[in-house]
Amino acid sequence: MFLQYLESRRTHSPQAEGFDKGAYNIFEEERKANIIIDKLDKISSQLDKVIKNQERLYSEL
Repeated sequence: MFLQYLESRRTHSPQAEGFDKGAYNIFEEERKANIIIDKLDKISSQLDKVIKNQERLYSEL
């Protein structure tokens, strides 16, 4: 990943220098973003289950 950041010119160094975030910081930001997206996907899945259960309960009543 670090090499891709450097080759694509998203950064010019491994560590932050001035306004350049650095490859390590970019990697950490993207890793955290993916963790949040994964958690949102799980929440969405759980909400789908709740909706289905509510629909089943409504039809039984």
